[in-house]
Amino acid sequence: MSGRDYTQYMFAGATTGKGRLVLALVKRYASDHPTITFDGLRAAFPDSLQADSPSQFDRMRCVVCRVADVPEESRRRFFMAEEECIQLPNETAVVSREWNLHNVQNVLALAEQLGYRVTIYTDV
Repeated sequence: MSGRDYTQYMFAGATTGKGRLVLALVKRYASDHPTITFDGLRAAFPDSLQADSPSQFDRMRCVVCRVADVPEESRRRFFMAEEECIQLPNETAVVSREWNLHNVQNVLALAEQLGYRVTIYTDV
């Protein structure tokens, strides 16, 4: 076994891995709060959710970032495709791909607080 975590998560009818789960949660939250600003989205999904992991690959430790603020060398660490970007009233945000078994627990706890139902499948 490789030690890699292949846990799958179901949210809003889609089954995904950790990164796409976080993307879906942030996108849902933004959709549920159509007037939210970037600062409001970052307050709802603070950097601490992602940044306390002992195994991050990139120096940028955040959940959401302004698309304009992602340096070229970090672009592959964010969901940057047009359909993955989150258009807010005041700018465009992107979500980090840097999720592992440790830091996704923070997001799962937040999802529960927000009333978002996530089902976890570990036998994949």
